[in-house]
Amino acid sequence: TNNSDTNHIYSKDFIESALTENDSINEKIIHYSNIEEFERSVQIDSEAGKNIRRVYQGRRINIAITGVDTRLGDSYKHADANHVISFLLDSGKIEIISIPRDTYVDCGYDDTTNLNKLTVYRAIQGRNAYLDELARIAELDKIHYYVEFGFSQAIGLIELLGYHNAHSTLKVLRSRVGLGGDDYQRVYNQAQFIKQNIIKNWSLLNSFPGNLLIRTGLVLSDNNLNTEIINEIKNELNSRNFINNPDNIKIKVKPPIPINYKIYDLLNPETISLLSK
Repeated sequence: TNNSDTNHIYSKDFIESALTENDSINEKIIHYSNIEEFERSVQIDSEAGKNIRRVYQGRRINIAITGVDTRLGDSYKHADANHVISFLLDSGKIEIISIPRDTYVDCGYDDTTNLNKLTVYRAIQGRNAYLDELARIAELDKIHYYVEFGFSQAIGLIELLGYHNAHSTLKVLRSRVGLGGDDYQRVYNQAQFIKQNIIKNWSLLNSFPGNLLIRTGLVLSDNNLNTEIINEIKNELNSRNFINNPDNIKIKVKPPIPINYKIYDLLNPETISLLSK
């Protein structure tokens, strides 16, 4: 490191852990006889990828939801799923802002290394710098709270939401080969999963079992939240009849690319089974 040569020798293990997952590279696409009928039944969201600027006045609480990929013996945490749930308290609305893991971010590497991307930024710069970068890309002033979880924690959280096929569900949520072909559809699927489960479980959250659900979810993840904060957000939205209109939850994918996103019913076990195949 003391000579004038600017070339760097990178750890092979680090580069392999930072690049695309092997399971996605080797995934096979199998065409089923009923897939065309299934595809015709899938709705389309043409708004999530547009660069539509909405200005909201009032209080906003931004919570980062990050799925991290930490491999055995690796101290780095790569941000493989990147979302911000933005609660617009005075409007009674929610924005889910989803950012692909390979979004360009200057990590200080030569561009030929293919390491200048958001997932690597979390690994080398740490959580605080990552949250600042996440806010910048999402066009927000700051991230107030964070929730992080790895593979095992994700399985536990999915089971907590009532899914009996947690492994297949996680496989679908992580896939980008067979469900649209890119990371943009993948993050949109994850955002839809969040949206659909908020709508499904909202009434439960307003009960005693819902409080247990919240407490268990906090235990299963790394976060700086507590039940008081979550209940405050919940009560604010309840006071504005938030759940009476599904359109009160909007999904935005950033950086914006104007494409049509497929909307899958990720609450339906049959849909999960078909997509998993």
